[in-house]
Amino acid sequence: MWPFNMAVVKWSLPILIVVRASAVGR
Repeated sequence: MWPFNMAVVKWSLPILIVVRASAVGR
């Protein structure tokens, strides 16, 4: 696995969580 892939996962997971939380918050 490339470190880049792990960086992308670490960067995208919190965004998906925030987007899902904001969608549920509505």
